[in-house]
Amino acid sequence: MYNLWVEMYYEEEGVDFCGECALNNGKVLHKEEYTYDHGIYQFHGYRAWYDRAWDYSGRENLRISLEIDGKTPSRENILERLGEWYGFLKEEEIERVADDAMRAYSMTYNN
Repeated sequence: MYNLWVEMYYEEEGVDFCGECALNNGKVLHKEEYTYDHGIYQFHGYRAWYDRAWDYSGRENLRISLEIDGKTPSRENILERLGEWYGFLKEEEIERVADDAMRAYSMTYNN
């Protein structure tokens, strides 16, 4: 019989999952699963999450979800939505992301 040890990392943005697990001879020794955004943050940190999730699609998804009609959304609304969507971020990280969103929306809608 073989002594097989397997460690796997997996992610899929479109289906919204991310995780890792360790198996030894078919027995699950360790398993962690998260939503895609939370998993990127958990396994790779804030910078990777910012680059891969927020900068790629999160900022635009936030804009759409707030139903912007040519106006910059309020900071209060942005902070509330960020807290709902990204509760895994630290408070100072949410503030940085809100600053980024306000800058981006200001440039888009004030030109």
